[in-house]
Amino acid sequence: MELWDALQGLEPRWSGPWHEDELESLPASPGLFCVCACEGRGQSGEFRVVQPIYIGGSVNVRQAVQESQRLEHWRRFAGQGRQLCFGFMSAPPSGLDRMGNAMIAYYRPPANASAAVL
Repeated sequence: MELWDALQGLEPRWSGPWHEDELESLPASPGLFCVCACEGRGQSGEFRVVQPIYIGGSVNVRQAVQESQRLEHWRRFAGQGRQLCFGFMSAPPSGLDRMGNAMIAYYRPPANASAAVL
């Protein structure tokens, strides 16, 4: 089973994925974001989600991702030859910590293990 299919099986569902060159298209609303390693994105524009790297939350996901100082850090976790892509899950600001911690516990993304939780 593809990783993205597994992510889609959870409720509420993840939207996306958005490739790292499409960050301006991420929702500018409260929710969680999942940073993933992806492969592909050649001339066809197709890419495949390979591995979750980090899960975070913000009252404005687009701004949080675009202004993140962690992009290079996440790229190192993605590995050579891979790019980043992002998923979005709508969540009320009051539920960001609880939902984020549940998703982190479920997926165990490696960059969350080396950073403070949300």
